[in-house]
Amino acid sequence: MPFPVTVLLDRDAPSETFIRREIDLLRQRGWELHVRYLTQGPHPLRPLGLLRPLQHHLRFMRVALRRTLAMLPRSPLCALRMLKRLPQAAALARDIADTRSRLVWAQFAGITADIAGIAAETAGAPWVCSAHARGVFTPPPRVLACR
Repeated sequence: MPFPVTVLLDRDAPSETFIRREIDLLRQRGWELHVRYLTQGPHPLRPLGLLRPLQHHLRFMRVALRRTLAMLPRSPLCALRMLKRLPQAAALARDIADTRSRLVWAQFAGITADIAGIAAETAGAPWVCSAHARGVFTPPPRVLACR
């Protein structure tokens, strides 16, 4: 039985037609997909203030702090990158709760998966990540340390 799913992409890239086809096919099969973007796209995540209710905000802070501190020894640069995106993770956590999504699906590894993981854990939903060739074979070694 299909259920609501939040899909997170970095940006709306015309060259990534394979992702668009997957989303269209799932929708044709009855899945309720809520597509969100970190940067450019029809539904970019906009930073927001406190999460409603307050206990969600406190849970978000605990999750974000734990994950950022875990990343800090491996790669301070990646931890800083994640800190910069935490307001978007909070927005995604609220969006997951508002849409009653029961799964978060991050397209691409890296910061997209990190943000999806924080938001999903905050919202109490499981999450998955699709790793594609661009995220596995093309990043320089210093970026791979973030993953």
